[in-house]
Amino acid sequence: MSTAAAITNHVRAGLTPAAIRAMFPALSPHTVASYCKAARRGLTPAERAEIESRRQPAITPPGGQVPFTRREVLSPEHRRLGIKLARARGTAGQSLTEFAQSHGMTRIRLAALEQGLADPTLTELARLAEIVGTNIAGLLEPVRPVVRLAAR
Repeated sequence: MSTAAAITNHVRAGLTPAAIRAMFPALSPHTVASYCKAARRGLTPAERAEIESRRQPAITPPGGQVPFTRREVLSPEHRRLGIKLARARGTAGQSLTEFAQSHGMTRIRLAALEQGLADPTLTELARLAEIVGTNIAGLLEPVRPVVRLAAR
């Protein structure tokens, strides 16, 4: 059986492109995606509906996805981490995108961390502590307030 035919059978079985990619590690992701698109184009509307009915529904909270602006801060520690990251970015004089790219993360991930909406992994905590110039314990210590004096 050819690769194209095998991938077509997997698409008809309802597998996702990611699952199919895992089954063909010798092929590039682009090649697998091309085969999957070609296989989907060859499906009849009835076949598409049948495949869609067998798929597992996505896990979302009741009422759908919570908008980013309405999410709550996870904990005071997460907020402290966010404040320290935002201050480090301000000190560097970089935009969110520039700072994220220079430290190997996405802009959305950095924004979520700065706002206390994301839970960093231990590896991320170590990298963030290095960025801020402290250790992990120092990263989670209370934030010293910034005192601004007004000129008279």
